[in-house]
Amino acid sequence: MKTKKIFILSFVFVLAIAAQAAAFGGFRWTAKVPSVSSGLAVHQNLLVFGDTAGTLHALNRANGHEVWRYNASGSIVGTPSFENDKVVFATADANVICLNVNDGSFVWKYSPPLDENLAFGIEDSAVLGGGMTYFTMSDRNLYALNSSGQVAWKYRGGDQGLRTAPVYADGLVFLGEYDGVFSIINAKSGKRENGGGAGGAINTPALNGGNVYYSSWDGTVQAVQIKSVIPLWSASAGDPITTSPVVGEGVIVVGTGRGRIVAFNEKTGDFMWNFEAGNGSIVATPIIAGGKVIAASEGGQLFSLDLKNGRQRDAYNIQGLHTDPAYADNTFYFAEGGTIYAIGD
Repeated sequence: MKTKKIFILSFVFVLAIAAQAAAFGGFRWTAKVPSVSSGLAVHQNLLVFGDTAGTLHALNRANGHEVWRYNASGSIVGTPSFENDKVVFATADANVICLNVNDGSFVWKYSPPLDENLAFGIEDSAVLGGGMTYFTMSDRNLYALNSSGQVAWKYRGGDQGLRTAPVYADGLVFLGEYDGVFSIINAKSGKRENGGGAGGAINTPALNGGNVYYSSWDGTVQAVQIKSVIPLWSASAGDPITTSPVVGEGVIVVGTGRGRIVAFNEKTGDFMWNFEAGNGSIVATPIIAGGKVIAASEGGQLFSLDLKNGRQRDAYNIQGLHTDPAYADNTFYFAEGGTIYAIGD
């Protein structure tokens, strides 16, 4: 009887999501999996993500049917990353795995050397770039692995550790540290070339148009021209910023620890608008697409906002968004516990 009741409640919740999804363009499909632990990532016709049981799933984006799966050893963290025909992902127990994205076949696996005096762990994404894989670990190091999954170099971070994913572009690795240091690192040598800083932990940076943008728990967003490392502007959201900056259509959007979504002009850093989402902090990174911002509060409400002025277009209740959603081809994908939803035009 208990199982039947849980099933009925779950079915009712799916129907509620389907009914409300009309405001976002329509309900497409759902898929049931074990509890989702990673962000969702789109690659061609696939939607790829990991769960707490350590399985990486690849679903057909059109209908939610499983294309392939790969079973790893621990809960999958961060968001899968792609380059050419490869996908890499990280597990909380400090393994980084590379697969062929077309069929999920194994390519290589990196596991740290055993050390009884150090509890290894990974908290965010492993990232592919230029044929290499980059990730941070609880031993305070940024790792670079070659195309065979072997360590090419390590970069030592500060005493408070490295907890967020790096970003790669044009032979450089961009890294934010928990102690407020921002570093630009040579991807071949692992040597720090330049950087900056903030008054709090720095989130994963974002890149666009030759510039890098980074946000911090001290409430600031900063823009730096990558060539010649020229600071462009610094702006304040007024709250601790809990998401990476999102850049699109001339606007930068961040989420804060007090449930606010704040937008700035990408070129000048001028404040544009603020939306009070409330009901918990913004944990999942917002999405900019088609003149709108899609974001959710940790407490459980999904919003569609006008990108120009922050006015609410649509909203509906969910159980809370804790992992990064994905957007492609006018379809929004997000995870609610063990259910994946696809809604869109």
